Amino acid sequence: MTQDPKALSKARSPRSALAVVVACALALALAACGGGGSGQAETPVSGALTCPAAPSGEPALSLAGVAVASLSADKAWLSQTMAADYLWPDEIPGVDPNAARFSDADMAWESLTNYFSALLTPGVDAQGRPQDRFSFAYPTQAWERLADGGVQIGYGVEWSIESPTPPRQVRVAYVMPGSPAALAGLKRGDRVLSVNGVSTDVNTSAGVATLVGALFPQTACATDFNLSRDGESLPPARLAATEVVKTSALATRVIEAGNGRKVGYVAFLEHFGDAEARMTEAFTQFQQARVDELVLDLRYNGGGYLYIASQVAYMVAGADRTRSKDFTRLQYNARRSADTADSNLPFLGTRCVPGTDGYCTSTDPLPQLALTRLYVLTSEATCSASESIVNGLFGIDVEVVLIGATTCGKPYGFTAKERSGISYFPIEFSSANHKGYSDYAYGFEPGCQATDDLEHDLGDTAEAMLATALAHQSLGRCPAGTMVGQSSVQGARRWAERLGLRPPVLGVGMRSSRAERILAERERRVSSP
Repeated sequence: MTQDPKALSKARSPRSALAVVVACALALALAACGGGGSGQAETPVSGALTCPAAPSGEPALSLAGVAVASLSADKAWLSQTMAADYLWPDEIPGVDPNAARFSDADMAWESLTNYFSALLTPGVDAQGRPQDRFSFAYPTQAWERLADGGVQIGYGVEWSIESPTPPRQVRVAYVMPGSPAALAGLKRGDRVLSVNGVSTDVNTSAGVATLVGALFPQTACATDFNLSRDGESLPPARLAATEVVKTSALATRVIEAGNGRKVGYVAFLEHFGDAEARMTEAFTQFQQARVDELVLDLRYNGGGYLYIASQVAYMVAGADRTRSKDFTRLQYNARRSADTADSNLPFLGTRCVPGTDGYCTSTDPLPQLALTRLYVLTSEATCSASESIVNGLFGIDVEVVLIGATTCGKPYGFTAKERSGISYFPIEFSSANHKGYSDYAYGFEPGCQATDDLEHDLGDTAEAMLATALAHQSLGRCPAGTMVGQSSVQGARRWAERLGLRPPVLGVGMRSSRAERILAERERRVSSP
């Protein structure tokens, strides 16, 4: 079943923000976290500071490295940058930069980010949503550690929360191998009953602050969890939040389908950190196994670097189909016509092998499957660079079958604008495919509806979304009991965005210093097919 991107991107109903997906995986787990598979962690971290409640339900980011010498100078720079680079410069509101909420030198981060937010277009779309609901600011040190290395404070667990109000149904979406959560025995599907003695269905402001601060820690600290599995309570677990590293490809396997065909599966979590290396490894495995079909699981993938999305799309489609084709064409504001003219990104057929200085020491050809059809598992958290994979493949007539829920709808991107230790990400461009299509601001709708099945592991052929894809591959249609072309109300949505916990979504084309160096060297030395 070939899906028309224009039909897919039409919104049939407003989508609700239902699930939280926040996560980190391990790099620096505390030594002796104990555990195994019992669900109980021994606690050499027992003296660690309990994760603090979040003031007003909104935990503060670590502002290490933010050093503002002059608020007035930074505001002037920010105003000039927005006027030059913002996608909608004529819609920037007239704002008094000397207003009190922009001018508290003792709270420079709040003053500057308030000013930045005030400069965003006030326009709304046909559903009444903000036209620009994606621009954000982030401390530069934290951003570069997150974007280049996948480093963030956490337990190594991704939470799924079905509702921001009780009953919230806080569950484990996935756990990174070797992380504090894994060492404590947490598994996908486990239910969180309480944190630090506070029920996950608490409905007081103080209780919600405790809940948010514990689930989404911003400092090294510890939290006491009470959980259940299959209706049975687990022993209490104390988890230490620390700097952890998230791997981008969590589960990879080759499935022997019932019709004698081989199907590759990979859970692709984000387009940064180790994504280039891990996805190359996954596709090499698929190429060696000679898979006939591929299921690309993007249900938790909020995006990231556009060049990695281009590489993934190339590995799916292969050199012949992508040769002389654009993966994406970027459209900047009218004042940046030269940038628009020079913005076409081809399908990249090589990967960079960087040295210690961040520059490419060599390049390797990427594996290629040369598929004419791709299955993509989607949710409302499937966003930005992830959507670019779908749109880019539509642009070269690869059949893309979406299974799950409507994607987030972000045909926009940005690059970091850094000053005084703060990186600003105002929307700079829209992204179109080789055929010029970019009209998916309401998301791509699935061909077959399916929900995130937390009762089964990612990659398990019985898991609802994967099972639906495998059934469609065999039957040539959605299996009985699934709805066609409808959004799932169970689709994951990053509730954490509202709380200012992390970048809302990781934007197409987003770059930081190391990526800039790699891409500059790639452009100098390498011509992609």
